Amino acid sequence: MTMTRLGILGTGAFLPENVRYNDAWPAEVVANWKRGPQWTSEEIPRPADVDPEDFARVMQAIAESAADPFMGSRKRHVMPEGMEGVDMEVEAAKLALKSAGVSAAELDFILSYAFVPDHIGSPSVHLVHARLGAKADCFCLSVDAACNSFQMQLALAESLVQSGRYRRGLLIQSSAVSRLLDYEQAMSIHFGDGASAVVVGEVGADDGLLSLVHRSDGSRHATLTLGVAGSSWWNEGRAGICVADRQKVRDAWFGLVGVCRSMMEKCLRQTGLQARDVSFFATHQGVSWIQPLLKSACSFEGAK
Repeated sequence: MTMTRLGILGTGAFLPENVRYNDAWPAEVVANWKRGPQWTSEEIPRPADVDPEDFARVMQAIAESAADPFMGSRKRHVMPEGMEGVDMEVEAAKLALKSAGVSAAELDFILSYAFVPDHIGSPSVHLVHARLGAKADCFCLSVDAACNSFQMQLALAESLVQSGRYRRGLLIQSSAVSRLLDYEQAMSIHFGDGASAVVVGEVGADDGLLSLVHRSDGSRHATLTLGVAGSSWWNEGRAGICVADRQKVRDAWFGLVGVCRSMMEKCLRQTGLQARDVSFFATHQGVSWIQPLLKSACSFEGAK
């Protein structure tokens, strides 16, 4: 029996017109970042579960980017006053549907994730469904897996299509994080607003997803959170992006190479491919040194 293959039929992305360039940060604010704690080999011990060579690679990449306080970032798109995250999601969805040549009425399911939701406890997926004009029995679900939500959506979509009950679906992701940023903090340089969407469905036996690999690690739970610093999100105070444990953040960076290498090696084994067979390589973190570091460490130098 031939297994049904899931493929991406169309893509769409929406970015607000407002752009925040590096010169938007006052010089005195940037100067304060430079006086902050630096990541040096003398100050940062190597985590016990991190390979010494991988640790050295990350430390070198951090050192090479230290001269630029913006770490390679140049601009970020930011929502104008009055725009909501769901507005971006709907626009990205429309573009994906147009790209796929599919109407909203042909969708059997919609999966979405908002990194910063417009309303807590009321997922935007149902509002997107209504504004697109999808059919009443279209299956709608909010998939919250933080930065890994798109891959989790793909995994769920694959199961839905392979079940034979659904044919086409829409996957949506959005970030409206500018509304929670403290622009005096250095990490504000990494965040902007936008939404992306893909239409997925059954494809031929020679196309579609070849492999999906997942890994969970609860030891770094609540490393980066959205809420009230030093408290809970429901308590008094303005919500924002909070680093609950700075050491856990650093450990995550240092373990990045080893974790990604093992995941990509597993993915290649499942497909019977080798690193030289990969022609395109992408990462989703907005730090400039991550992608070239991983390409080198995982032997993907020949990929775009």
